[in-house]
Amino acid sequence: MKTNIYPSTKLITVSSSKLGSLSCDRYYFWMWVLNLVPRKLNLPLWFGAVMHAAFETMVKTKNIKKIIKAMDAKSKEELSKYALVAGDDAEIQLQLQIAKIIIKVYIEEHVNKIHLLDDIQTEVPFATKLKESPVIYEGTVDAFGTKQSKIRLIERKTAKTISQDLFGLLKFDVQINGYANAIKSEILGKYPAQCDYTAFRKPQIRVTKNETVKAFLKRLEKDLHTRKDWYYVTYEHKFGKNSIAEVLTDIEQITLNLYLRYQRLTTKQIIDPHYWPRRRSHCLWYGACPYIILCKNCHKYPLYLRLYQQRELRYKLEHKELSKKPLIVGTTILKSK
Repeated sequence: MKTNIYPSTKLITVSSSKLGSLSCDRYYFWMWVLNLVPRKLNLPLWFGAVMHAAFETMVKTKNIKKIIKAMDAKSKEELSKYALVAGDDAEIQLQLQIAKIIIKVYIEEHVNKIHLLDDIQTEVPFATKLKESPVIYEGTVDAFGTKQSKIRLIERKTAKTISQDLFGLLKFDVQINGYANAIKSEILGKYPAQCDYTAFRKPQIRVTKNETVKAFLKRLEKDLHTRKDWYYVTYEHKFGKNSIAEVLTDIEQITLNLYLRYQRLTTKQIIDPHYWPRRRSHCLWYGACPYIILCKNCHKYPLYLRLYQQRELRYKLEHKELSKKPLIVGTTILKSK
């Protein structure tokens, strides 16, 4: 049995997603070198994608029908990528209804606070040349516009928990500061003044014994209205030129270290997981790392690749980065011509 994989044998681009994965080297290896995602549906990632579609649509309109249509389309698109198993459909439908209620209540409760900015732009790609290494920092700014002639980023996230430190840590957040630098250097020529950041807390209540789904959704909607300040937390983060510069320095140094690692290792070593040591403290992220079965059976990992598929490429330059195609035959890795 032959399994084609598309590992990155050089480093051309980085993104906030890539740099965030470096908290565990082995996690980075599975996701960005072998480019793998589980074949089985990852409900939290699917839920996040559906909510992101709602957020993207919401910056242009408050029309709930248009927003829900976008959520349905995104759900269908994401589900087409996975092999669903028995029991998935019922849970998917329940979670989709929960997502729609979260958005519906948010608009009802905050309709007068949702200010549609002028000159709104969404999904704007950027590519910034780094100075310390020949690597390009890439990404896509979710949404930005102007209000009273000042540029504002719009960022909305779903979170299981919202810590007291969340908004304070935005000062050194790689993603939004990377966006701010890109707007200055690649898009508009000046920094945004602030980021309008809203965290959507995922509901913690569940269907109780002998409770119908309809009754649960009604109870959830009531709870969302009653505790709206707990579920929807808004923060206006004001950018500082110094903090943006500091984060860009962080990106430069982290990327340089990664680049030097790619330069030091041979192609054979780069595509060998043993050269990307695991950090055991991260092995139980959210209950279980999606790659833990590969780490546990590292010597035989090619046998488990059938449980994974290639991650959808998010950035154009990654097609170049992943152009070399080694073949795995049994447990032997061969470099294709």
